[in-house]
Amino acid sequence: MFFSGRVTVAALLFAADAYSTSTISQRDKKTTTCDQYSVSGTNQGVFQNYQFWDFRNIVDSVQNGDAYDADQPPLISAAQDEGQEGVTSPYISSFEAGGFWAIRRGIRNPESTVPMTYSAQNFYVSKDSGDDNSTHLTLRTSRNSDFQSVAALKTTNDVLYASLRVRAKFIPSNDSTEIETGAVFGWFTYKSDTQESDIEILTVEDPNQVHFTNQPSSAESDGARKVATLPNGLTRNEWVDYRLDWFPNQSLWYINNVLQFESSDSVPKVGSALNLNLWSNGGTFSKTMSVGSEVQVAVQWMEVAYNLSDTTTASQTNKSKKAVTCMVDGVSVQGQPEVAKKNSAAKRLSTGTALLSLDPHIVLTLICSLSCVTVSQML
Repeated sequence: MFFSGRVTVAALLFAADAYSTSTISQRDKKTTTCDQYSVSGTNQGVFQNYQFWDFRNIVDSVQNGDAYDADQPPLISAAQDEGQEGVTSPYISSFEAGGFWAIRRGIRNPESTVPMTYSAQNFYVSKDSGDDNSTHLTLRTSRNSDFQSVAALKTTNDVLYASLRVRAKFIPSNDSTEIETGAVFGWFTYKSDTQESDIEILTVEDPNQVHFTNQPSSAESDGARKVATLPNGLTRNEWVDYRLDWFPNQSLWYINNVLQFESSDSVPKVGSALNLNLWSNGGTFSKTMSVGSEVQVAVQWMEVAYNLSDTTTASQTNKSKKAVTCMVDGVSVQGQPEVAKKNSAAKRLSTGTALLSLDPHIVLTLICSLSCVTVSQML
């Protein structure tokens, strides 16, 4: 089993001022003091690897090699029906060269109602409206008469269990709030149609709806899916943090780090690729976009804590030493995990001097943090 699911109370102790933190550099685990990464939430887990991709402040200058073109690339033409277009900027080329993500290219499924074609030209860097200093990654899908041009990222390697997060919003066209119907934005894990876990937003639906699903789902396995309403009056046209935690035997979905749904039905059990896409195929799920129309989604950042399916568990890897655990959530700067260090307050909790003032559930969690076996050991 490749997930180290040791129960932790990092989030509780951090909130109670029982941990002090020190910031570490982001992205590259090899240059930090972290051995593993913990996530907060209803099910708190520990992962071996961590990555963060920040598209918010991409510098475009001569010194930076003209990282991107601020102008939107042209829509895919009817003649570009094979999806072999090049990347849109040196920045996008460098992003793909990092090796974690691959931009999908070529014909996807010519047999669908509207055949889909992947194109790298549908990924580009844009400036935020009204803010010349802020940027984001844009995904685009557009409809030609004979095919749908779509955007899709897929990891180059499978992962086995992960906490995956993305901050995204749809971009209305022509200064309106309307989005063309018929498109689907997805953030999900996938190995096969029976080993899949999704976050999906459909533009044919109300702007405050989002789908959480483990596949397969059906009327007979309704516990594997939920069509949820974004909380606090949010809509898909606003920045929202979408999060999926994939653990052994459980999937949990969060909006802005608040739990919305959890399921133990149809949870994927095999190593799977992570995917980010924007698509339409004219089917019963997505519906059909009108010819000549387009839909765009902006992404500020992506964040993933994960285990590779061909590695040992974090607990096995760090058996010969005291593993340094870094917190992903509740940190000072998004994308910069922080090392958790017990101080005297944590010691008082562990010796029981402060337990009487805590909720019984927290007490049980604290006791379990000292003596419980890992989730992988229980499976």
